[in-house]
Amino acid sequence: MPESYRLSIQPEVNRGPWRHRLAKMPGVSQVWDHECVSQAARLWSEYGLQNVEARTRECE
Repeated sequence: MPESYRLSIQPEVNRGPWRHRLAKMPGVSQVWDHECVSQAARLWSEYGLQNVEARTRECE
């Protein structure tokens, strides 16, 4: 049975290194950065921009 965990990071912390480090851990299949998902959804809904996750700040 898969398990899910949520890590909360303070806004001033760079999330990129944490995201990459967690993704490399054994048994981890996905790492979602909800801030990046939220930014992409906002850009799509307000401006019609799609596939911009890699271009937004800290969302590589």
